[in-house]
Amino acid sequence: MSIVFSQKGKRKKRLFALAAIYLCLFVISQMKIVWLNNACFVLGNFIYIMIFCDIKWYIALLHTATITAVMALSELSTLQIVFPYGSDSASFVSYIIWAVLSKAVYFILVLILACIFKKKVNGVKSYEQTSLLLIIIPAVSILIMVILYSVGRNCDLDSKYEWLLSMASTLLLLVNILMFAIYSYNQRKNDEFIEMQILLQKEHDFSEYYKLLLNQTETQNILVHDIKKNLQTVSILGEQQEYQKMNAYIQKLTKAPVLQTVARICDNEMLNMLLYRYRQQCLDMGIGFHVDIRKETLCFVEDMDLTSLFCNLLDNAFEAVKKTTDGYIDLNVTKHETAAITIISMINSCQDSPYTKDTQRLVSHKKDHYQHGYGMKSIAKTAQKYHGDLQTYYDAGHKEFHTIVTLKQL
Repeated sequence: MSIVFSQKGKRKKRLFALAAIYLCLFVISQMKIVWLNNACFVLGNFIYIMIFCDIKWYIALLHTATITAVMALSELSTLQIVFPYGSDSASFVSYIIWAVLSKAVYFILVLILACIFKKKVNGVKSYEQTSLLLIIIPAVSILIMVILYSVGRNCDLDSKYEWLLSMASTLLLLVNILMFAIYSYNQRKNDEFIEMQILLQKEHDFSEYYKLLLNQTETQNILVHDIKKNLQTVSILGEQQEYQKMNAYIQKLTKAPVLQTVARICDNEMLNMLLYRYRQQCLDMGIGFHVDIRKETLCFVEDMDLTSLFCNLLDNAFEAVKKTTDGYIDLNVTKHETAAITIISMINSCQDSPYTKDTQRLVSHKKDHYQHGYGMKSIAKTAQKYHGDLQTYYDAGHKEFHTIVTLKQL
């Protein structure tokens, strides 16, 4: 569930609910009524997913039915391995080995399905490809358990050694669960670190923005103080009928940097600071930067998501535009009132197609190889959070890269 869906509620509450549901399922299973056991398994998992996962009821029902089918498949597929001659005369140790083996198979199948079901946006998987490596460990564990059981069945072992084999199989399963728990913990800590980096960037942007406002206010006050002298100069040039000099002086005055600098780009204060920082970078490098953000189009988006979304969008665009001549970035944000959908459209110059020729996947050209692809994944994740989508394409004729992000206000 943590791989496929966005979860709700505190972690301790989810673990307690899961333990309580499966304790009830265990008690019901002791009645040995197959149809009741299966029905309660479906109902228990459905209740958990509906309470603690942010999805529709029919999607929850689909995944509940899927894991129920996988559970049955894992038990049936391992039944003949452990009980080739039937289970009537089987020992209790054999039942333990069968339970552990079937749950290991169940674990690996569910992990594979979780990676398959995880949503893809623009061909970019929003889960880490390293999670697929988790499959190797349970697969090896299953092989070891089969070998251990084969040794126990074909060799005349004392009962204490049979118990040791069952304990070894159980420990193997626990090692698999512990490994997955550690991996999930590391992933969560990595997400928290990324969020902290975004907050630090936000604080930095606040500081730079207010420094800019202070500097602009001071410069404008100086200009206001000197405006009387400037008007006197214009008046003298007019009296002397030096109209060309007067016109040139006025043009020079109106093009003064303090009059060209606009500290307010849009009505969102957080986004305004971010955009101004990129605007200054583009001005310093002679890159065209045009922004048109309509009023109250992003009022429902959280500040952290705004930072993540627009910083990644503009970082990618800035990296591409730096390598072109007469480059430009055109950013527009509009809102479809009827459907309550905000559309973020960005066009930037791009000398060459960023897609690979064979797989048509986006390739990053950043020097830090460990950061490849994370920007697009972050954009896709933010769009998915607001029930939207990410689309990109390259216009080879105009040498432009187009990015379209849709966000829905619920």
